[in-house]
Amino acid sequence: MKKPGRNSKREIASRNLKAINREEFKSDITCALQTSDMQTDTLNAILRVRETLDNQAPLVTRAVRSCRNAPWFNTPVKKA
Repeated sequence: MKKPGRNSKREIASRNLKAINREEFKSDITCALQTSDMQTDTLNAILRVRETLDNQAPLVTRAVRSCRNAPWFNTPVKKA
């Protein structure tokens, strides 16, 4: 019989930031932030930066299985 919560799946989301082309990202961010009045257009600028990030490093969601540790794997064992 399975115990509740054992081997349950959960969704995590991450981005592969190492795959970003730095020069292209820098150029895209510069273009996204070029506005005439930054104070009134802050939200739009943030959305454009987010769009740029989504284009360069899309958010990837995947399911991972979470397992509880064995009963003998306690704090003293972790510290050893």
